[in-house]
Order: sequence, then C-alpha cells, then structure tokens
Amino acid sequence: MTGVSEYPEGHKCSQQSSSLKGDGCMRYSSSAAWFVAAPQKSHGFLMDESAPLFELSPGFYFDRPDMKQLIDFIPLVLFFVVYKMDPQVFSLGSGHYEIGGPFSATLVLMAASIVVYGGLFLKNRQLEKSHVITLVAVVLFGGMTLFFHDEAFLKWKAPIVNWIFAVAFFVSQFIGDKTLLERMMGHAMTLPKSIWLKMNISWVIFFTLLGAANLFVAFTFHDIWVDFKVFGSLILTFLFVIGQFLVISKHIQTKEK
Repeated sequence: MTGVSEYPEGHKCSQQSSSLKGDGCMRYSSSAAWFVAAPQKSHGFLMDESAPLFELSPGFYFDRPDMKQLIDFIPLVLFFVVYKMDPQVFSLGSGHYEIGGPFSATLVLMAASIVVYGGLFLKNRQLEKSHVITLVAVVLFGGMTLFFHDEAFLKWKAPIVNWIFAVAFFVSQFIGDKTLLERMMGHAMTLPKSIWLKMNISWVIFFTLLGAANLFVAFTFHDIWVDFKVFGSLILTFLFVIGQFLVISKHIQTKEK
C-alpha cells in the first residue's frame, strides 16, 4: 500500500477511471456521486483546480463529474421521467403501446440498464461488482414487476441492493486483513487500521439504514417513493460521503515525496 504523497501546488488528477489508482488521487464513484480528490501540501485535499464546484473546508473541493461516471445514472433518470408521465397510448405499426406510469417506467429502466451496462462491458471488457449487482437486481425485480403486474416487487429493489452492500462491507471485516473500504481506497491513502474499521462499519450502518428508509418510504408514502428513491437517496449518500472525507482529512497520513 502506498501513502498519499504531498504533491506540489497544481498537481492534477485524471478522470479516466472511476477506480482507484496509485497516483495519490482518490476517486469515488456510484450512481449517486463521482468525484476525485488530490492532496495538496500543507493542508487537506485539493480537488482538481480546473473546475471546482465548491469548497468544503480549506483545500478541500469537489470537482465536476464527467460523462463517463454519470452515465450509470441515466437509467434511473429515465425511469423517473417516464414514471411521472401521465399514461398515454401511442401506435407503432400495427401495435398499440402505453407509456407513462410504473410499468412502462420499469420496462424503460430495464432496457436502459442493459444498454448502459452492456455498453460499459463492451468498452471496458468488465463491470464493477456494484454494477453487476445493480443490473441483476433491476432485471430480477423489474421482471417480476412486469410479470405479476405488481409495483411492490420494484419497491423492494433499492432496499435489497443496499442491504447486499451492507452485508458485503460487514463480511469483509472477517475475510483477509483488509476491510472492503480499505481495499477500495487503500491505494490512494494510508489510514490507521482503527480508522479503516470505523469507516467500514459506518458504511455498513449507512447502507442498512438507507435500505430501511427506502423500504419505509416506498410502502408508506406511495406518492413520493420514486422522488425519494432518485433524489432522497442521492442527497443522503452525498452528505454521508462528505462526512467521510471530513473524517479522513483529520486522520490522513502523508509521506514526503
């Protein structure tokens, strides 16, 4: 494992990959958020200066996401748009089709997910495990929703996916000498083992609670569950990640170049 080096002012981080690289830059990607952090000498992290969005604390910025990292958010946006549409019937050839509402939105979500993740696989010759889990869940729960014509199956997708992630982070504490979080981010920084463990546990708690929140809202507030699924989860994840980086900034161990 390599520590984070103290780079001279003006050091840039590339946005060519959503995975962690051994260039002293830390990247985080999900369907909810993407950013890249580069350390700067004397204090905290400095985001790529080419396009800062806002400053969290001295020397700590969030950078603009690029299209490669935002593309996996497309299926969810299309699902939201179609779900909110009033059902309309249109003719195509000799057939009549309905668009708008939960079931056509589910079909759009499935089709868009297959196209997006299929394209990523063809381009990169592999998919991240989180993408595989998401795609399988979309096809499985989306298929059951359409087959049984019951929206309840789709409402279970987000909670179960979040709980799968929670289990993965939890189990990683007992497999090997590194937690899942350290395996994901250890190439970019060095932290005390106790901090890696605490942060890993915090992700377990977060995914567990986020799954429970999605389940509660989906079956209690039917009119807004899609809004919460798309925007509520996004905001909560974003705030949680900010908190994680504030913790990291206090415990980061740097090595002189």
